[in-house]
Amino acid sequence: MPYRHELFLSYPNIPLVTDWLDKFLPHFGDWLRQALLERDHQVPPKENSHALIFRDDQIRVGQDWPQVLHNAARDSRCALAVVLPEYWESPYCRAEWDTFTARGPNLALPVRFWDSDRHLAGKQFFDVSKFTVLLKDTVPWVRFNELVIELAQDVAQAIVDAPPYPTGEFPKTWVALKIPAAPNRQSIRQARL
Repeated sequence: MPYRHELFLSYPNIPLVTDWLDKFLPHFGDWLRQALLERDHQVPPKENSHALIFRDDQIRVGQDWPQVLHNAARDSRCALAVVLPEYWESPYCRAEWDTFTARGPNLALPVRFWDSDRHLAGKQFFDVSKFTVLLKDTVPWVRFNELVIELAQDVAQAIVDAPPYPTGEFPKTWVALKIPAAPNRQSIRQARL
């Protein structure tokens, strides 16, 4: 079975980040597609954008979302992690980070949204913290566009360099993703006690 996604998007699901991602992803996805084509990498058709980048907003109502996240992480070449302090506080984000860092070097690619220096010590990261509020056709937008192109180039190279999808049994380090169970009535009732 081949990879189903080129890139897994890991981020805390908070409006500060999701609103920014809604503006960033279409732009980044276009440049990533070009960077992959430049490297002669087979790219999914544009209308199948979820095969290029997996984002948790693709999970449909009624699906077992912890299992969908687990499968998407397993079936993605690498992850783009949008990091800020809340990222490291989320057990889901930490599990996603641990999954890709355990799998191999350069498979968890951090994008610094806001201060995360103590968690990224010694790691190369893209810093978008000056571009969390963007107005199109301004000088910061031009610099941001240059940064997005540079990021797309690096992510494309990580995708191309990712290890092949395993045949047979998965290595133990392949999916460290242990997503906490979704809350249910019983767990909510116990938490209230």
